Amino acid sequence: MTLEDRQRGERIATHLRHISRAAYRWVLAHGGKQATTLPQAHLIVHVLRQPGLTLREASGLMGLANSTVSGIVDRLERDGLLRREPNPDDRRSVRIYPTERTGRLKIQVVQLVHDYFAKLLSNLTPPEAAALEETLAKLSRAAEAGAGEGGRSAGRRA
Repeated sequence: MTLEDRQRGERIATHLRHISRAAYRWVLAHGGKQATTLPQAHLIVHVLRQPGLTLREASGLMGLANSTVSGIVDRLERDGLLRREPNPDDRRSVRIYPTERTGRLKIQVVQLVHDYFAKLLSNLTPPEAAALEETLAKLSRAAEAGAGEGGRSAGRRA
């Protein structure tokens, strides 16, 4: 990997971070106020994808300490967005599940996110938007295939 590749990667990561934060702020401003912090939103997404996560598993997925994730779960449980149940495999731990309210919130937030990106894409011409979609799809496939985990993707141009 060249210095130029690393610098481009840094710039792209920065752009993606800015877009992600802007989308989150837009969702909050337009009615998605139930999940008030990014870590709370991330935890909700993980639990919706994998209902029954343990605190340890959720902590590992989020890259946060168990105590931090436990505090996030406390707040979300208090707000009716997550529930804890005893872990039948280990009495010392609990499993985290979404609630009915979480499912309704997900539908609302997903629609808001789609609206945000549609609005954002209106800044591009149709060919630019199509090229961006194609490029992002290619990057998504490479990421899913593990291309960023130790080597070049087979589809990379020299």
